[in-house]
Amino acid sequence: MSPAQAFVNIATYTYRSKWDPWLATDPEAQWTVKANPEYVGSLVQGHFEPSGSGTLVKWSFTDKTKYPLERLMLNMYKSGLKASFEKGLENLKTFLESNPPVLSRLGNIERGRIAPMFTLVIKSRGTIY
Repeated sequence: MSPAQAFVNIATYTYRSKWDPWLATDPEAQWTVKANPEYVGSLVQGHFEPSGSGTLVKWSFTDKTKYPLERLMLNMYKSGLKASFEKGLENLKTFLESNPPVLSRLGNIERGRIAPMFTLVIKSRGTIY
């Protein structure tokens, strides 16, 4: 699966309940996804890397802690976080391989000349309900 296919599925969170182990811990949990088709706000920071015929996805956690108590607490939870991430990534792999997202694709983009024509351009703003 390409990095683009993996990104589309993860960035929208549409199918998060199918792979996220934290959501599985409370089946009664209610959550809402308001997906933005343009993925505004989604960010890829080297977590989706081509790897052979697939994609390497990394899940990480970053936190700033104050010494000493918060650092000790973080170290206590570290193995649990790591296990959750590994389980989530395995769930994600299984889900994506069973349900590969289909991406639309534009035809070839070409450069060329067309005959001159008259055009009318109108700038406007509006809201559609």
